[in-house]
Amino acid sequence: MGLEDELRLLSMLAGACLLLFPAALQAQTVWDMPTEYPQHAMPGVGLTAFTKYVAESSAGKLEIRPSFDAKAGIKSAGMLAAIAEGRVQAGDAFAGALEAEDPIFALPSLPFLVTSTADAKRLADIARPHLAAALQKKGLRLLI
Repeated sequence: MGLEDELRLLSMLAGACLLLFPAALQAQTVWDMPTEYPQHAMPGVGLTAFTKYVAESSAGKLEIRPSFDAKAGIKSAGMLAAIAEGRVQAGDAFAGALEAEDPIFALPSLPFLVTSTADAKRLADIARPHLAAALQKKGLRLLI
């Protein structure tokens, strides 16, 4: 895995890639989850795997219906608002586009911040509670 892949993985994991509007947990069995990433790009493949994991883990009680390439009309910068407004129940966003919401979201888009997969994992582990706190201030929750 190259540095670019590692940074993309960190971006996907740490970048509020999977967000949830808390009320949706009780009200929905099917969640719409848009992303602007293509289905066959690494973040899209990760989202597809996540949807399968959720379906299996919930014994089919929760289905996540992803949409790729911003087909839902929601790009990363507008993802938090779309979820908070209830237009979708969850979303996968590029963290750098959320920097205007909170500076912590710029972290995964900083170049050359990590040089190995191990460094990327450590940074993601350190950043996760800060990302979660920034989302919590908006009534949202980081899923991973």
